[in-house]
Amino acid sequence: MVVATPSDPARVAASLARRGLDAHAAEAWPTRPGIHVLLLDIHDGLRAPGLLILPIGPLLRARPTHAALHDADAPRLGDLVVHEDHGIARLHALRDVDGEERLALRFADEAELLVPAWELDRIWRLGDDGHAPDRIGGEAWHRRRAEVEEEVQATAAQLAQAAAARTAAAAPVIKHHPGAAALHRRFPHPLTACRRAAIDAVQADLAAGRPMDRLVCGDVGFGKTEVALRAAAGAALAGWQVLVAAPTTVLARQHLEVFERRFAGSGITVAGLIRGATTPEGRAARRAVARGEARIIVGTQGLAPDGVSFARLGLSVIAE
Repeated sequence: MVVATPSDPARVAASLARRGLDAHAAEAWPTRPGIHVLLLDIHDGLRAPGLLILPIGPLLRARPTHAALHDADAPRLGDLVVHEDHGIARLHALRDVDGEERLALRFADEAELLVPAWELDRIWRLGDDGHAPDRIGGEAWHRRRAEVEEEVQATAAQLAQAAAARTAAAAPVIKHHPGAAALHRRFPHPLTACRRAAIDAVQADLAAGRPMDRLVCGDVGFGKTEVALRAAAGAALAGWQVLVAAPTTVLARQHLEVFERRFAGSGITVAGLIRGATTPEGRAARRAVARGEARIIVGTQGLAPDGVSFARLGLSVIAE
């Protein structure tokens, strides 16, 4: 594959390399297979056995800069941007240089840098407008970038350690219980594909023997509560207790009604801790949970660890 361009082959090869392509600049016609960038005086590509020539100019013009600037996440004229190599600048204008569209970045002291379209992957919009452009060629940007890279590496190391510790941690193995089928049949609607996928994923987590940390998200009516109900059924039938916490009293009451209705007559006691842990109802619910009599408890902030003692907590559901 040969890429022909009127620009510097080395810069184009570097840009392709940043995209994961093993590209090399060539001064003469290449003799070995691979992706080579060569300066040729052609305007159209051609294909032959074992050979593909692509002029890069028309490819770039197929996605012109001015169109890219209308993307939702793309920088717009006047925005502060970050150039990976030079620092903070303001996107000043679009300029045509020898038929090629370039971004004009304005740095401190009105210094301007013209960036070709194939280097757009080195520029991104700066969300905070409270910065001043850097001095091009200065050391301040390189110092800040080095500090950030050190912080990123330290954070990555912490995340890797946390992931390793989580992988090594053990959790109860909660497998599918035959008695759950009767509770599942009480769901009055057919399962959609996305509901089924979420339910299967959560069930696999419960049976994996490792701590589960799964986010189930979807719009109103997508079936998030049904996913939680089926997970709670599996845990409760296996002898574990389930905590269901909601941020507001209204949502907690809705969940309590749904859980009570679904588990009615199943032998699984559902308790509520909504009005507070110090009310008569709250004290009774706390005692039932501490003795293991209540398998599922639904509430608000009163379910915090200092508010309730569980006999055998196996699953927590946080309803945001």
